[in-house]
Amino acid sequence: MGAISALSKGYDDNEVLNQMQEKAGVKINWNVMSDSLSEQVNIRIAGRQLPDAFLAVGFNNYDIYTYGSDGDLLI
Repeated sequence: MGAISALSKGYDDNEVLNQMQEKAGVKINWNVMSDSLSEQVNIRIAGRQLPDAFLAVGFNNYDIYTYGSDGDLLI
């Protein structure tokens, strides 16, 4: 789950990311949004509906410490 500019074409057609996925043998299903990202992140954490990873969601040190201490994030 991550942020993306409303003007971006998205991650699915990104040649570099696609090559990295292919070399690593994984397929990433991108769940991106440009609006209300922090609200959506908080809702998912509170509801224990966590993605496998977060990308560019703007966690600060306090968030990382708090969510890590609670066991919501593995760092």
